[in-house]
Amino acid sequence: MSAWILTEKGRDLFPALMALMTWGDRWVADLAGPAVQIMHAGCGAPVTVAIRCEQHGQLGMGEIQALPGPGAKKRNA
Repeated sequence: MSAWILTEKGRDLFPALMALMTWGDRWVADLAGPAVQIMHAGCGAPVTVAIRCEQHGQLGMGEIQALPGPGAKKRNA
């Protein structure tokens, strides 16, 4: 199989698409299994998506929080 050629924008989007595929494979795939599998070309192992901290590695949902970012607007009360 030939290598994919993606733009920078496509490479940035790929993890999001992988996360959606993982969700679909778990919740809506046919009983026979997923239609597509993403595998490591080097060893043949499945590729997975993880939520990671830059300092501590993989995290669980109970370990993350959403905070206002630099583009957040103040609400008038």
